[in-house]
Amino acid sequence: MRFQAMAEAGSIPNETVDDEEDGAYAWNFEEEDQWVNVFSFQEEQDQAKNQEIYEIRAQKEQEEVKNQEIEAQDEREKAKNREIALSNLLRNLQLVKERFTSELEIQMKRIEELERQLEEATGAGRNDQPDVEGANPEPQEPYFHSPF
Repeated sequence: MRFQAMAEAGSIPNETVDDEEDGAYAWNFEEEDQWVNVFSFQEEQDQAKNQEIYEIRAQKEQEEVKNQEIEAQDEREKAKNREIALSNLLRNLQLVKERFTSELEIQMKRIEELERQLEEATGAGRNDQPDVEGANPEPQEPYFHSPF
């Protein structure tokens, strides 16, 4: 009824609206230009929102790529640092090995010298001299004087 009254009053030109028709649909037909303007304005807003969403997504993707590049650079630096640390450790181990090898050689020469000195002092290991009687006495039974 209300829309019919508006139509009769001239609000909606040359249009009649019966009670069964949707009211929201009817008021958009006031002028054809206004209908187009409503949709073009809405379309512009939608396009602006879509453009903004696209730009935000593109920015997020760029940030994600940048973060991945930073993480990759960090991993490369960590790997390089590990390689340097392992190289230093290997070099140190080689130096320790060389030092121990040198010390072992010195100690082996010292042992050989001490063994030579021991042989000279005790005469052990020489076969060129005859055994001297009494030098290596045989163990004997204890001597008991028997009254018998």
